[in-house]
Amino acid sequence: MAWEVPDRPGAVEGETVFSAHNQVSAGYLETIGIDLVEGRTFEPTDGTGGYLAVIVDRAFAEQYYQGESPLGRTIPWDDDAIHTIVGVVETAHYVTLDEEPAPTVHWPLTVGSEGQVQTARNVDVVLRTAGDPASFIAVIRREVQALNSRIPVSNPRTMDDVMSAATARTSFTMALLASASGIALLLGLVGIYGVISYIVSQRTREIGVRMALGATAPSVKTMVVRQGLTLAGGGVVIGLVAATLMSRVMASLLYGVSATDPITYIGVALALIAVSLTASWIPAARAAGVDPSRALRSE
Repeated sequence: MAWEVPDRPGAVEGETVFSAHNQVSAGYLETIGIDLVEGRTFEPTDGTGGYLAVIVDRAFAEQYYQGESPLGRTIPWDDDAIHTIVGVVETAHYVTLDEEPAPTVHWPLTVGSEGQVQTARNVDVVLRTAGDPASFIAVIRREVQALNSRIPVSNPRTMDDVMSAATARTSFTMALLASASGIALLLGLVGIYGVISYIVSQRTREIGVRMALGATAPSVKTMVVRQGLTLAGGGVVIGLVAATLMSRVMASLLYGVSATDPITYIGVALALIAVSLTASWIPAARAAGVDPSRALRSE
């Protein structure tokens, strides 16, 4: 939607403002869970024979009011009706979670005089329930039919269904990545175990000499585990660098967390070190159990 909004900082005559728009009734924003930033939300009298109110989201306020409070500013509607901004709410995603939400203006669902009410022809009714939302669908259909049998109730869905549909493609992609990551982690576990086991078998005589000269079993374990962790540490560093370079690609698959979230990076690094420690421990325990006399006699 595009129109002129002269009552804003830096407005130029003829300059067009672009935004999404959403016609809602009183109680919608509270029901859907969109938080109020400042001002107030809609009241039943807004728009119909009462105060011509309008609510903008944070993205609209920041983009077009340059850090100033938009409360009390006016926005034209249908060339002759002037609505006053009474509230600012948080920016919400209405299409998909991975898209940058467009600045949005919330208008009253009903506008006009009390005798000539104008409303939207198609509306989505949002209900908040205390129990299982799916169990209320039959009740909703019955109540709507009782009000007006000509009004159809089409495609009733729970918010979980809406969220699942919005994130279906991303969830599938993340499931594939998680499966591939799990396989890579398993291969890494087996690989580290195999390398350390081979190194221990090649150093059996050396380990026997060390133990014959007084090295203790814990010190031998530490030596072997340290070697395994050195290999793993190098891999973790390379992996973190590669993940940082790929962060822009991963950003499109994430919601609610940064692609360079330090907690996630630290957690994954610690998990990989723990897996490497596990893979190195068994060969280390085997090395600590070497009989010095037998090791010295073996070639």
